Amino acid sequence: MNIEYQINHHKRIIFSLLRKYNIRYDTDEYAQLLTIKMWNLIRQFDTSIHDSMSRYLFQRLHFYLVDIFRKKSRQLNTCTLETTLNETKRCPMISQTSFPLIVNDYYHLLNEQERIWLNLKLYGYKQFEIQQLMNKSATTIRKYQNCVRSKLEPLRTFIKGVSFMHDTKTHPIILYMANYPHQCFQVECVYNIFRKLTKNSIKHYLNLLARMYPLPKNVVSTELKQVLNIRKHLPIVINDATILFPIKHKRAQMQYFINGMQITGIKKENQQTRLIFTNGKHLVIKAPYNFIHRKWLECIFLHHFIFIGHD
Repeated sequence: MNIEYQINHHKRIIFSLLRKYNIRYDTDEYAQLLTIKMWNLIRQFDTSIHDSMSRYLFQRLHFYLVDIFRKKSRQLNTCTLETTLNETKRCPMISQTSFPLIVNDYYHLLNEQERIWLNLKLYGYKQFEIQQLMNKSATTIRKYQNCVRSKLEPLRTFIKGVSFMHDTKTHPIILYMANYPHQCFQVECVYNIFRKLTKNSIKHYLNLLARMYPLPKNVVSTELKQVLNIRKHLPIVINDATILFPIKHKRAQMQYFINGMQITGIKKENQQTRLIFTNGKHLVIKAPYNFIHRKWLECIFLHHFIFIGHD
């Protein structure tokens, strides 16, 4: 069997999977991993067991790609930047106004059928009743149940460590936001006391924050552009503790929004820049040091201009 010919003949399966999961970042890396896997699968292909090589390769490569996504997800929870979920065991404080937003984001991780199952379950219906109402088999209902539990597990862990207080010294404050053009989630939002993933876009999430923390009426974005003398990468003012500045342009696949008011130090590392936040966390991003330093100073200036100069 000519393996190279078979790989070229079935190359379309790889690109079909990449389109199916909307993979627009690290495309070459995923394609290379799938090609190597395809080479191994073709060597193991047995005509006495499998009828169609195309179907065989598609199924195996599909499962392999899902395993890659799961490994990526586990890596997000183990790296030093993103261990904030484990820190919720220290019983962090959170305001009641922020909690509905957090729950809403986790709720949007569920698909339509999983939401229906969850709503019926919360209304007190039993599994066999839900099975009749949704007109699904028992196996499908159990599948919905397992998917909902796995997706909402971080929220359950977070709620265990949360204690509500009206007046508290520790409020959740955004450190940075990053978007991931991924099938499972789009935005990672890292706070000072926890981390969360959401399917909402960054634009949608920023609009929610803007509605939660309306600015004074005398603050206009055109005014800020003239004051800062800039046209691009204008910092977004949320409140006195959160002023976010973008790293990339609007159409970039990978985008970061950094809270300049929570930065305590920056350090140049070759072509990258290390950010140090108020809670001791570090973030290394691929951006020039001078650019980050300038945006940091702009956030500090805006804070004094809006919240101190207007008082």
